[in-house]
Amino acid sequence: MAFNSTYNFFRGILCYADRINYAHINYDGNVYRCTANDYTADNALGYVDDAGNIVWDEAKTNGWSDKAFFDNPVCLSCKLLPLCGGPCFNKWWHSFRNNPLKECPLKGFKSDMDLETFVREYYDYKTRIPPKRSVD
Repeated sequence: MAFNSTYNFFRGILCYADRINYAHINYDGNVYRCTANDYTADNALGYVDDAGNIVWDEAKTNGWSDKAFFDNPVCLSCKLLPLCGGPCFNKWWHSFRNNPLKECPLKGFKSDMDLETFVREYYDYKTRIPPKRSVD
């Protein structure tokens, strides 16, 4: 079951791009992992060769499948890890792959609240009735 919220899980992953076999192939043959990035050469992680195979850029993809993105001391010590799931591929790739995570990227949002408050706020968010739109 998928929930469309800040804590978005789809069969145990945060995002479709977090699946190990996911690849987004652009019209120009460049390969990306996240559709939330600009389609630039800097963000391309590989390309499709003439035989139709994906050729990954080893310098950019080194280490991405060695361990889970949440496998770091900050995430593993967080009581909300089962709900949060740690950083997504995009956040990990841009921010943490070469720099060890020193504090939760969502520190002000979730780390400072206790579990009871988190569950209450999550419930309130999910059951909130959207405001009615006026028709002009």
